[in-house]
Amino acid sequence: QEKLDTSYLDSIRGVFPTLILETEVEKFKDWKLAKGVRHKNVRAAFRNWLRKSVEIQASVGTVVNNVQKYEDMFNGKE
Repeated sequence: QEKLDTSYLDSIRGVFPTLILETEVEKFKDWKLAKGVRHKNVRAAFRNWLRKSVEIQASVGTVVNNVQKYEDMFNGKE
């Protein structure tokens, strides 16, 4: 089974520079658990997740590079 490990994240980091990939992995895993979803190719599913995340950023007009953790959004680091 393909994993979403650090080396894989490093290999795709340049493709998704506006996203914090470690946070996206956690959100993706939580979504999968909540929905009971299984994928034939986890990495392909994750890349689709990331593309959607970028589309959402574009649609709301926000790109938050300086926010490192979810909590930072509520601590004045915008």
